[in-house]
Amino acid sequence: MTMQPVFDCAAVRWCCAGLLGLYSGIIGILWIRVAFLHQVDFTTLWAAGQLTLEGKAAAAYDWSAVKALQPFPVGEQAFYYPPFFLLALVPLGLLSYTPAAALWLAVTTAGYLAAVRAILPGPTALLAALAAPAFLIDFAWGQNGLVAATLLGGGLALLDRRPLVAGIL
Repeated sequence: MTMQPVFDCAAVRWCCAGLLGLYSGIIGILWIRVAFLHQVDFTTLWAAGQLTLEGKAAAAYDWSAVKALQPFPVGEQAFYYPPFFLLALVPLGLLSYTPAAALWLAVTTAGYLAAVRAILPGPTALLAALAAPAFLIDFAWGQNGLVAATLLGGGLALLDRRPLVAGIL
């Protein structure tokens, strides 16, 4: 007889499912009221990708240049990332804002879930990862937290088998 881990039980799944239902309602309200893909933090990343694509990568660090490209009014947003991150943003700069935002959400969420799956293979782990409040905040604002979680989680999952790759991540 195999024992089921405490984490992988029906009570945890029900709680996570309830939170996901609540999050879906919140995202639905945001979508209706404020055009959900108006992700304040992502606009900076998208504008930096646009500037890099135009051959003006250094302008990504100029608040006024970034603000001029943002597709809707937001407060002062600065690009605080290292220059090599601009290379990852160029593909987003090839797209108009809404498809770029949707792609950002899809890719970062997939990476995050892959990292979670590599660390905790049980079925409840993915549900719990999506139910984490930090996921909702990152998803709603288009932050880079899912990128960080992907890199850290991937590094953790590879630590024993591929320590060099884990260190790079």
